[in-house]
Amino acid sequence: MCTRTLLAVGLLATLLPLVSSAQSAPRFYVGAGASVLSIRPFSEGKPDRLFGPALTAGLALSPRLAVQLGASYHGRTEAIASYSSGPGPSIDSYHYYHLVMPALLRYTFTSPTSPWHLDGLAGVTIVHAASKYTRNDSINYVAFKGSDTRTNLTVGPALRYAFLPNVEFTANALLSAIVGNSYRTFSDRLFLNVLVGAQYSFGKR
Repeated sequence: MCTRTLLAVGLLATLLPLVSSAQSAPRFYVGAGASVLSIRPFSEGKPDRLFGPALTAGLALSPRLAVQLGASYHGRTEAIASYSSGPGPSIDSYHYYHLVMPALLRYTFTSPTSPWHLDGLAGVTIVHAASKYTRNDSINYVAFKGSDTRTNLTVGPALRYAFLPNVEFTANALLSAIVGNSYRTFSDRLFLNVLVGAQYSFGKR
């Protein structure tokens, strides 16, 4: 009888941490929204702004700490027609895009039980940029294209509002500095990425 009691106590002692861990399982979340990318936002002159869709996926490691990945696409196409002495117009076409992929740690400063959450984000952002230029007229066709991939250090605040138990409105502003390139001023290294959207969480803490 004593042996069975000891075995039962031992088994219970083994299972309790597992049950507690299951009840406090990490929360996965996914989100979607719209993003605005401002290139060199603090330089002289009007910054170049690109708009595009954005996706986010994350894992809450604790009530205050999470890791998250994101991706946003920002593209633009322009065509300019010009006339010269030739038989027809010349068409200059520009197409370029930026694929922005942040990998961030998220720390929540406010109470986890509050519907409002103020977060701090920090990590790295990979930006892949590509462009293509073509010139087409009645005589010649010229095309140039190129691409570049850069690593950036990223920090910024985020604001979340839980209007349903598993659904939150989100907004963040990420300031990134390009690493490993020489620019005349520090502001030329910077770009700003602002995202507004919603996210859904799976599981319970």
